[in-house]
Amino acid sequence: MAATLYDRVKEEFQKENKDISEVKQEWFEPQPRLVICGGGHVAGQVAALAKMLDFYVQVIDDREEFAKKENFPKVDEVCAHPYENVSELFPKEDNTYYVVVTRGHAGDRICVEQILKGKYAYLGMIGSRSKVAKTFELLIEEGFDEEQVREIHAPIGLAIKAQTPAEIAVSIMAEIIECKNSREISTMTKELMHAEEAGTLCIITEKSGSSPRNVGSMMLVKPDGTITGSIGGGTVENAAISHAKETTEISEVTYDLSNSQSAKLGMICGGTNRILFVPLT
Repeated sequence: MAATLYDRVKEEFQKENKDISEVKQEWFEPQPRLVICGGGHVAGQVAALAKMLDFYVQVIDDREEFAKKENFPKVDEVCAHPYENVSELFPKEDNTYYVVVTRGHAGDRICVEQILKGKYAYLGMIGSRSKVAKTFELLIEEGFDEEQVREIHAPIGLAIKAQTPAEIAVSIMAEIIECKNSREISTMTKELMHAEEAGTLCIITEKSGSSPRNVGSMMLVKPDGTITGSIGGGTVENAAISHAKETTEISEVTYDLSNSQSAKLGMICGGTNRILFVPLT
């Protein structure tokens, strides 16, 4: 079995006889996954926006004419599958976010029932308050834990008075981002997870203020200066790339984005980023 990216990092720490405890293995899990149950207009807008936000996106509909790749050209998976056993297609990762927007109440409830039995980071269901209340009542009657049911995000999305499918998608993804960014989770893309090239891995291990990427974000800087992944872009990322190309051992650099240092770097967000550099062969 090929060594994972985390295995390669651990090997480098062992080689240099350094403590790896500050590097959390959960940072190396797959990027967040978004599963959309339903293939209508709202699903299309949510899927497009989620891809812009670096989610791995899977769309499932029980109608073949809706579950077509041409309807969702940028998503990772499009599946036509009966809702009655849709859990067969669900990911196993904890950092999975579910958006239930099927064509009717019955389909929504069938999907929600199966999602509640597994692991997830977020579960949202579309619908009016009266429909949601009725669905919650039925789920509780069926034996689902009342506290778990009440934690379902329904009606789905932040209350921004959204009306069009695009506006509803913004409200949904805003709520998901709020949920996702409330905890440290992996943002690792498939490309970075499976990267086998030599280079220097740059990992944000500590941040303060409003710097754009969370702790655990990382990028691989290859010897020619090309990168896979991101630690936020801008001048700080460019400075990190320059350091990564020169370093030959594990090191850490703190980039201060406050006051005079912020002005020097052309940044206005403020705060600090501590970045760990790990050369990989």
